[in-house]
Amino acid sequence: MSVIIGVDAHKQTWAAVAIDLAGRPLGSHVARATTDGAHQLLEWSIAVGAGDGVLRWGIEGAMHYGRGLAQHLVTQGAMVVEVPGASTASERRRSRGREGEKSDQTDALAIARVALRDADRLPTIAPDGAAARCQALSEHRDNLVLARTATLNQLYAHVVHTHSDARRCAFQARRNRQWLRQLAATAPSGATPLAQARALIVGQLATMVLAHDQMIDGLDQELAQLAEQLAPSLLAIHGLGSLSAAKLVGIVHHVERFATPGHFAAYAGVAPVEASSGDRRRHRLSRRGNRQLNRVLHIIAVVQRRGYAPAQAYVAKKILEGKSRKEALRALKRHLANVVFRALQRDATAGLVRAT
Repeated sequence: MSVIIGVDAHKQTWAAVAIDLAGRPLGSHVARATTDGAHQLLEWSIAVGAGDGVLRWGIEGAMHYGRGLAQHLVTQGAMVVEVPGASTASERRRSRGREGEKSDQTDALAIARVALRDADRLPTIAPDGAAARCQALSEHRDNLVLARTATLNQLYAHVVHTHSDARRCAFQARRNRQWLRQLAATAPSGATPLAQARALIVGQLATMVLAHDQMIDGLDQELAQLAEQLAPSLLAIHGLGSLSAAKLVGIVHHVERFATPGHFAAYAGVAPVEASSGDRRRHRLSRRGNRQLNRVLHIIAVVQRRGYAPAQAYVAKKILEGKSRKEALRALKRHLANVVFRALQRDATAGLVRAT
């Protein structure tokens, strides 16, 4: 008997429920979110799927808390699909009502039923490769930029007390590395113990900012090289730089996860949601989807609208059709989702994204 298994992934545990092809529960299992737990789930799935075996695994959070399990299953030859949390909630409400029970087991059951019903629309998980490297480096760079900004804010708070022209000093701290080096190299001094303490803090904070700059520069170079190797088609898109291209590759991983450009657009949160009433036909902004991917598409759209003739003509056409400027920009983002999807497909066909 073929079975479908749904997994509700959490930080500490993975809750799994197996169903038959009619959606009836066959059994459940909870394992720790560890390598041993992944082995236990796989052994349990073999027992519960005696006969034809497991047809498909559906995991909510397959790119997050369930990533270790998903990759373990994929390396064992299992078919794994990623089930969005919104689909899980919708299925749970449909089967149990708004006031129904909610637990890890009911969520896993809903995940399994979504994986059974919507298999052709759900992203398929593939083994990690160079795309995962892009994702890890991009996320690390983002965190370093946040840390640098926080350190700069602290530096400015102390510079206000140690330098008379605080506004100029704040600008230099953000733009002038030579000035930061001077701060870092200056020996702590001052007329009072407090002034000496502030001078010491300023020097240490300046040193930290320079260290962040060095690490960020190194990551920029590595990400730029990865983008050139893995995504030349993406780099050909006007308004898409090497850092954004590497981030895109890391977010999407394998474009084969998406059956159509429409599925990719929905994942990016740029597929419009119909909000018509009576004779008035309109669509509203989608708040779902991957917000990082949505942000990259938004940046491309803004850049193209400012200085790329085809995009400007497209926006002007949409405005003539009666759309507002915001609606025209959203339409451009939806169009760019198709452009990005085709570029990713070309690079995948060439075997670039799977390179290590």
